Amino acid sequence: ASEEVLDAPLVPEAPTPGEVVARSEISDLGLTEWRLSNGVRVFVKPTDFKADSIRFRAWSDGGYTLVEDGRHVPARTASSIRGRSGLGAFDTSALSKRLAGIKASVSMGVSAYGESIAGSASVADLETALQLVHLGFTSPRFDELGFSLEKTNRENSIRNRLTQPGAVMSDAFNEIEWASHPRMMPWTLDTLEQMDLSASQAVFTERFADAGDFSFLFV
Repeated sequence: ASEEVLDAPLVPEAPTPGEVVARSEISDLGLTEWRLSNGVRVFVKPTDFKADSIRFRAWSDGGYTLVEDGRHVPARTASSIRGRSGLGAFDTSALSKRLAGIKASVSMGVSAYGESIAGSASVADLETALQLVHLGFTSPRFDELGFSLEKTNRENSIRNRLTQPGAVMSDAFNEIEWASHPRMMPWTLDTLEQMDLSASQAVFTERFADAGDFSFLFV
C-alpha cells in the first residue's frame, strides 16, 4: 500500500483550468502582472541572477488576529502542525520520498496579520511546486504524529527557555506591559494544553479557503 501511495500522483484529479483575464506591465520594476479568473494576482519578474531557479512568494491579508481568543493557540500552531503532517494522501515521510530528486519546495503559513506562501523550484519542477501549493489550499493534512511532534518540540523549547534568567525577566515585564492579555503572554507548559488538532486544522482551512485574495510574485 505504501508503494502505491509513493507512485500516486500528487494531485489525483487536475483542477478545472482558469484563465488570464487581464495583463499589464510595470516597466519601472520589470514586472508583468496577470489577473486570473479566480481573482489571483500574479507578478512575474525575469532575472539573470541564477540559472534554472524560480522563487516565489504569495501573500494575503487576514491572519490569526481574526480568530477568536479561544482558538488563538490552535491558530498559532496550525502552520507548524500542517508542515509536520504532509499534504493530501502523503504524510511527511511519504511526501519526502515522493519528492526525492525533485527540486521543488513550498511552505505555507498563517501569521498575525496574514497568510503567506514561499517556494522555489527548478524550471522543470515548477509544476510540482504549484501542485504542492494547490494541495496546501485544497488538501492540507493534519495528523496525530504531526501534532505530537509539534507539541513535544514546543514543550522542550519552553523548558529550555525557562532556565534562562533573562527570559524569565522578559516574561515578567511583558505580563505587566500587556496587562496579562492572553494573546501577548509568553508560552508556558499550561499554554500547550490549549493545543487542539481539529481546531488547528479548521483555522488553517478557513484561512486558505479561497485563493482569490492572494497575490503571487515569481522571480
